[in-house]
Amino acid sequence: MDNRLLSELCERYFAGTTSLDDERVLRQALSCLDADMLSAEMLAVKAMMEMSAVSEQERVSVRLRHTVTPSWRLRVAVAVALLAIILIPIYKLSQPTVYGYYNGEPITSLAEAEARAQDIFNNLAQAELPQVNTIESLFELN
Repeated sequence: MDNRLLSELCERYFAGTTSLDDERVLRQALSCLDADMLSAEMLAVKAMMEMSAVSEQERVSVRLRHTVTPSWRLRVAVAVALLAIILIPIYKLSQPTVYGYYNGEPITSLAEAEARAQDIFNNLAQAELPQVNTIESLFELN
């Protein structure tokens, strides 16, 4: 085989553009020639092809673990999350509404809360009014 054609096949091999037939021809041509007649590029191609042939003979069986089915831990976590999502609003809705506290006790009736608020406002209004009796007693002449 012509050295120019062999060099061109080596370049195409390095570029990754050779066909299987081209690689077969290149392998046969390189195996027929002595190492003294080959350039550094051709020696590299020959070594790579020999390594490729050796690695094709050595097969390693690899078994991948099938992970489509979720583990039991994931299932338990999802079940707990769903229960929490369902039960927390039910618990909150079952508790009475607290409108305020009076002497530390919760007021759960709206009417009672309004009555207590009105009492507080009335007491504040009474406290703000001036004491008429006190002022009159100052000006009283006895």
